[in-house]
Amino acid sequence: MPKPTKGTKKPAAAGGRGTGQKSGAAAPSRSKAPAARKTAPSSGDSGGKAFYVLAILVLLTAVVFLANRLYFQPGTGQVKERPSERHETADAGKKEAEAGKDADAKKEKKETARQDKKSTVDQALTPEREVRLYFLRFNEKTEKVNLAYSRRTIRADVPLLGAMQELAKGPSGREEQSGLLSALPGGLVVRGVVIKNRVAHIDFNEALERNAVGSILMNRIDQIVYTATQFEGVEGVVIKINGVERRTIGPDGLALTRPLTRAGH
Repeated sequence: MPKPTKGTKKPAAAGGRGTGQKSGAAAPSRSKAPAARKTAPSSGDSGGKAFYVLAILVLLTAVVFLANRLYFQPGTGQVKERPSERHETADAGKKEAEAGKDADAKKEKKETARQDKKSTVDQALTPEREVRLYFLRFNEKTEKVNLAYSRRTIRADVPLLGAMQELAKGPSGREEQSGLLSALPGGLVVRGVVIKNRVAHIDFNEALERNAVGSILMNRIDQIVYTATQFEGVEGVVIKINGVERRTIGPDGLALTRPLTRAGH
């Protein structure tokens, strides 16, 4: 065999010095790496979870606040009506009001019918009475207007009031055909009659002064005075307009004596 050349190192024996370790020392055995420990949650993860919890609490608070605003009146503690409930309440109130109006109308109609029936019965029990209504007649020969009366039958608890109301209506068609006229204006209303100390206080509406000038006004006063003083116990007349006694009348301010009597006309 060829000789080993100089300078060539012999292979180191097992466990020799060539390995850089002491002879006789066993080579360290490889051990398994220790198992990885579970890492504890970092502080960043804890902060994220706390943020989400806080956000949820804020949202819940906002929901509760909006619910209170929606269903409760602020500061009163009263539950607000929902729109549907409000409409139902309004409809119920409207129906109740309409029912009340219907009931009132029926009651008023019933009361009116009762009064009309009572008035009809009272009128039937009131005896008839013939009265004189003083109108005017134009005399073609003298070309003057003179007083003329017409007989009419009335039913009234107060004959004077009934007679004055009939006088205010004017002559009937048959009376007009006979030539009777009236100086009293249309729309004249006799508001009431009171007799004191043999004087009739007769209250008219403002129509009495309509176109009350010259001879027209004098004829009106004559018709009133003569019709009123036909009744026993009435000797004079005081004229009122809407409850106010008049000392003058008409646009010209005709002075009225107190009381007005037949002797003064």
